[in-house]
Amino acid sequence: MKKIAVTIVIFSLVCGLAAQTPPRIRDLGENFTYAALECLGPYEQIPAKLGELMAEADKQKLEPLDGPCLIYYNSPGQLKAEELRWDVCLPVGAQDKVAPPLKKGEYRHTTVAEVIYKGPYAGVSAAYPPLMQFIAQSGYAVCGPICESYLDDPSDTRPEECRTLIVVPVKK
Repeated sequence: MKKIAVTIVIFSLVCGLAAQTPPRIRDLGENFTYAALECLGPYEQIPAKLGELMAEADKQKLEPLDGPCLIYYNSPGQLKAEELRWDVCLPVGAQDKVAPPLKKGEYRHTTVAEVIYKGPYAGVSAAYPPLMQFIAQSGYAVCGPICESYLDDPSDTRPEECRTLIVVPVKK
């Protein structure tokens, strides 16, 4: 458990430094395993679905390794809001047992574009156009679901200080 705490602290410090950097392409280097609640419909459901996920994770005695994240399988530009598919997730240990209504998954992508958006979580969509432009200008294309990881607890962080790590799988 001590090793996990040290890893989380180091990750948080690195992310804090990265908050001041532009988008970048990098080899992810590691996968992460997660417990997720599958969702369908508009993103306005996110707060309620996060609450459901947290309650179920508590019920199943899952110990999250980090803060919550969302995985988006399509976007509002592609479909009607009621057809959007997304998961609310908690990173968990690969050996952890996950039972319905949650599913266990692994985010496995080798090359990604990433950026840290700093500001209210409700405004994170503003980070996508410049990130997608950066991906195209760098000669890459999106090749998998986008993952947003929430690095700060909004209950004890001012909205303008909240950070969201956006990770987009890419290929040449």
